[in-house]
Amino acid sequence: MEIGSIIPFPVFYKVRAESVKKQTGWFGHALLRTEDLVRKKVDRGSNKSILEAELKIWEWERRQAIVSVGGRMGFPYKHSSDEVFLSELVVKVKELRESAWVGFEQVSISSDIKDLITKPFIHINGSLSTDHLVFLDLNSIKNPLLAQTLFKPGQAGNILLVLLGFLEYYNVEVTSAMASKFPGMENEILEVFPKLDEIPPGIAIKFEEMIRCFLQTKSKNPTLKQFRVYKHLREVYDDEGKLVCFFKTSRDAKKEAAVYILDHPLSGHRSGSSELIGFGGATPTVFIRTQDASGCLVSFVENDGVVGDHKPLVMINTLPQEIIKLSIFHLRFGNADCHDRNTVTKIDDQRVHRLTPVDHEECFTVTYAMRRLWWTVRKEAKEAYTDEVVGYVQGLDVDVDIAFLKRCGWEVPREVSVPYKIFTHFLKKGVEFKLTADHMAVLVQNIHKSTAFNLSNMLGDMTLEDEIFVQKSHEKIEARLRQYSERFL
Repeated sequence: MEIGSIIPFPVFYKVRAESVKKQTGWFGHALLRTEDLVRKKVDRGSNKSILEAELKIWEWERRQAIVSVGGRMGFPYKHSSDEVFLSELVVKVKELRESAWVGFEQVSISSDIKDLITKPFIHINGSLSTDHLVFLDLNSIKNPLLAQTLFKPGQAGNILLVLLGFLEYYNVEVTSAMASKFPGMENEILEVFPKLDEIPPGIAIKFEEMIRCFLQTKSKNPTLKQFRVYKHLREVYDDEGKLVCFFKTSRDAKKEAAVYILDHPLSGHRSGSSELIGFGGATPTVFIRTQDASGCLVSFVENDGVVGDHKPLVMINTLPQEIIKLSIFHLRFGNADCHDRNTVTKIDDQRVHRLTPVDHEECFTVTYAMRRLWWTVRKEAKEAYTDEVVGYVQGLDVDVDIAFLKRCGWEVPREVSVPYKIFTHFLKKGVEFKLTADHMAVLVQNIHKSTAFNLSNMLGDMTLEDEIFVQKSHEKIEARLRQYSERFL
């Protein structure tokens, strides 16, 4: 069944045509999320249902929708505001209608994608009726400027305005060309991770600011000023002399950047959220390699020193969720060095400590042995996790995370991917079997008296191939944690 013949005209709403053509960047991410939503509705016990869903995805994403409109000349977003953009779009559509669309063939759209087709009502000085306008939002994301209603079949001959863009971020535009971001300094940059056109715009803008300040500071003082007694930290300032971030030299600098972009906020996966601070509180971090330097830029956080400066730790006045989030963060990433000087604190007006984890180069430890988990002295570490925390942990997906890291420009080494899979699985099963942070801390530090329950003794044969090793380890972890919960809880 065909909905009707409609004339496609792509509207590149804050997205590059190249990203649409190759289905990369924010546009590609949105398509993947839409695929996930379609697949979640599938009856997994029915091969027919699965095949129909995959065919549906292929037809609207790959063959019909993208192929039909992705390569056409369209209407790009090069305007000062959304209001100006929409006003000029109205004028352009009027011109197209009056010119009878010379040179544009019509295209048929299958009813299989009718749930993605919407008919908006544009109100700009009453300048255009939308009786002959149809919007197809391939990202299945609502444009906040357009009140949408479902498109009805049988409107042959309408103009199809295909909204190609990550519409959630309608106030932000980030291009991928280094020349446009850092005019006159683009040749300095050899590599950036994550790639700025593969992450949400709000975060990309933050990273751009940090990189620009780094290049400007470096041009004035190539060696950069050392931060206090920390030889591996160099200060980066903005034009007004305000400390913006640190340049940190480390052979594991990409690890630190990876930890930040995998510290997803409660609202969802980092790939789809511009929230700067995630669940664990990691500060914005981006890897950069220039002609003469390699390291990561770490956003500066106003603070009152490290937790270790405010002993005794048990007396620190902090919110319970601060400790809980920190414990999840450390356990998830397998941080081998969680001492009290790797957490900075900011004391608010109520004398409450707000915590921020720092120094993540020892995450994803291949020894499967964590050390100095300072928060175990806190009573909160012995309390049950809230439903919110449980939901967050159970929603973690290592395979999706690793795929995201690859899209962002890092071919994740096995020394990172394998431990990440092990620690995340351990955390998820620990939470599922109702272990507290304190219980899990004992096991990951390998100090439990019943040594069979220590993490290092839950692993499979390390001589096996990675995939088999991970599978066997997952099985043993689940079995041992189930036994632990039955015996000690």
